[in-house]
Amino acid sequence: MSTELLPFFAYGTLLPGQPNAHLWADHVTAWQPATLADCALYDLGHFPMCVPAPGGIVHGQLAEVDAAKYQQVQRHLDELEGYNPADPDNSPYQRLARVVTLATGTEQTAWVYIGQPIYIANRPLIASGDWLTYRAENLLAAQNWWQKNRADYFNKRN
Repeated sequence: MSTELLPFFAYGTLLPGQPNAHLWADHVTAWQPATLADCALYDLGHFPMCVPAPGGIVHGQLAEVDAAKYQQVQRHLDELEGYNPADPDNSPYQRLARVVTLATGTEQTAWVYIGQPIYIANRPLIASGDWLTYRAENLLAAQNWWQKNRADYFNKRN
């Protein structure tokens, strides 16, 4: 396990308000909007995967972690992402140090969980590079479809 206490760049279910945020919420001391260049985001169903993609941009948040809990948090995040530091090439995600850009324009090195490209075959690209926006749009589209089609859908089934 690396001893470097870098912040983490979160872009999916670890973001505030998302399903896995509770895993580290008590130990994150600060959040800042940030972007990661030369990567793209794919929809793997209930979570996204970030993979290298020249020219792509992924939107997320930079999370600073309490130093006293850092190793514990890093271990839990590695477990969640299926990252094995002893065998990174056979892990679905690798934890890599990458430069992210804060909303202020400042660059910062952070740990990013980058997926193995083999896992994105036939998965939809999230063109905006923004998981939160993508999920909100899909939820709204589903809600609108059900509002519009609920009566017809159930009448056809009876």
